[in-house]
Amino acid sequence: DVILAAQSFENNLLDIQRGMRGYVTLGDTNALASFNNNLAVEPQKLQLLVTLTGDNPAQQQRLQNLSVAMTTLISFDNGAIAIYRREGFAGISKLDATGQSRVIFGQAHDILSQFSADEQRLWDLRDSSEQEDYHYAGQLLVGCSMLAAVFLLFAVYLASRELTFRRQAEAKLNQTLLLQNAILR
Repeated sequence: DVILAAQSFENNLLDIQRGMRGYVTLGDTNALASFNNNLAVEPQKLQLLVTLTGDNPAQQQRLQNLSVAMTTLISFDNGAIAIYRREGFAGISKLDATGQSRVIFGQAHDILSQFSADEQRLWDLRDSSEQEDYHYAGQLLVGCSMLAAVFLLFAVYLASRELTFRRQAEAKLNQTLLLQNAILR
């Protein structure tokens, strides 16, 4: 769930950037609408990650850092939109030449990549542990089945032995009764 939520967050982050870029480079108002729509759901997506990783302090710290980076990125994006509205493409060209946008986006992306890599590592550890548990459970099941088979064979042996003793006792009793009947006659 965490990995999927992180991928959704990252996809949304990319859509925010595409929307801002589409507006400030092409003047595409649909791109601006996409920027605003994706921007509106980003806090819920971040909160979902916070909720899902509540038991992991390292991931919580990364998410706090991501929140700060996102605030900086969104502020920069809104500033770029404002510059585009005031100065047009010439203003955006100057701003883009600074490389500031790529640095800010890179910070957010790097934090998110570390977050996702750690979640993947945790997933792999859990999966490996579950595979070991499954392997041992299979071995335990085979061992217990073998033990049950031994007990069953032992029980059959004891029952057979008891049956043999009972038949022998019945045979002796029958002989004794025949002998007594023969004497009494």
